[in-house]
Amino acid sequence: AETDESIDAAVDVSTDAGEHVDRLLIYSTSDTTGYADWDTTDAEPGRYHLEVSLEDSAGNPAPDWLSGPDGELVIVPPRELSLVVLEPANGTEFVLGDTVAYRLAISCNDGCAMSLLEESLAGLSNGTLEFNRTLTEVGEVSFFFTLSSGDLSITEMSHITVIAPPDPLFSLPSCVDGSVDDPEMSLAGHREFVCNVNNMGEVSATVRFRITDGHPKFTCMPTTPQTVLVGNSLDVTCRTQGDVEQATEISTTAVFEWQDHLGNWHRIGSEQPFSVSLKPSSGGAQGDLDSAQGEGLSTLTIAGALVGLLALFGIGIATVLLVRRQRRDDEDQGTDSDHLGYGGVQAIHTDDVTAGGEPDPVAEPAGPDWVASYEELPPGGRYEEVPEGMWYVDADENWWWCEHGGSWRRN
Repeated sequence: AETDESIDAAVDVSTDAGEHVDRLLIYSTSDTTGYADWDTTDAEPGRYHLEVSLEDSAGNPAPDWLSGPDGELVIVPPRELSLVVLEPANGTEFVLGDTVAYRLAISCNDGCAMSLLEESLAGLSNGTLEFNRTLTEVGEVSFFFTLSSGDLSITEMSHITVIAPPDPLFSLPSCVDGSVDDPEMSLAGHREFVCNVNNMGEVSATVRFRITDGHPKFTCMPTTPQTVLVGNSLDVTCRTQGDVEQATEISTTAVFEWQDHLGNWHRIGSEQPFSVSLKPSSGGAQGDLDSAQGEGLSTLTIAGALVGLLALFGIGIATVLLVRRQRRDDEDQGTDSDHLGYGGVQAIHTDDVTAGGEPDPVAEPAGPDWVASYEELPPGGRYEEVPEGMWYVDADENWWWCEHGGSWRRN
């Protein structure tokens, strides 16, 4: 430029495709430098070319002293996070206790690392997340998910419906009385009971066996809550234990219960009663002898006591044999009397007498009308308790009555 001649400077901004966007005036800060401001608020992300132009006061442009653009400016888009709940869909209905599988799609437009706050997951990249949530409350439930990167974060919600599970369905509880394996305990009156209840519903259930009126010599296992799956049963074994110094009557009750989703317990059927009569065991006499020996009794005294017991036992056996002999003689006399007085009736009596004169032993009913224990009952039936005792109804609607001692008879 000539001396004292003013110069106008500007910057022309155009897109990478050559489209003119703006013209910026350059404000000088010295004879050789200046600046131009461009507000990029409304500018789209992309690459822009900057071209500087000079004119003197007469409008003469300065020649372009550089080939191509004098500068380039790249505007990148702002960081954006994306979070979409793919599954489950909003409004989906679930049952309390269900495990829900969640699928989330996450992305960051510039490939930044992300974190999911609620699941404590960090260093995430673009893709799909999968995790499970167990439902612990009933009603309209909302879950919040927060995706963050640096100071930027977004939140999405999942709305689902959780309903209470249906009440479980159980068979009538039953308890079968049985004897213990130990002969000495059996002689002392100890008993063992096997109780069970079957889950016949469509959902699993938490069940317990609770002793409502206990006794220190009566125990049951297990009594802690148990998860009973569909079609399975809870089996509980109860038994008496320990020695008594005198005859003792044990009377207790227990009940099966199931727990709802609120933690409340509900009775299954009626209370199960248990009644056992215990008496001092034979081991008590031996304990007395041992105690006496410890107090200074001689071996001869103990031997004498044992001989006395054996003598009493022999007398008892002899008495039984005499009674049986007397009864046999009476029966023989009755047979002769019938023969003399009624003639033809003799054939009926002789058919029922063995060659030695002893009556045939009465056979215990067996086969289809009588079984020795509950394990031999026809499968597929149900137990029904009444105040007088216990019935078993098999699959063919035959009714079996539980007799004293654990046997069953069909009626």
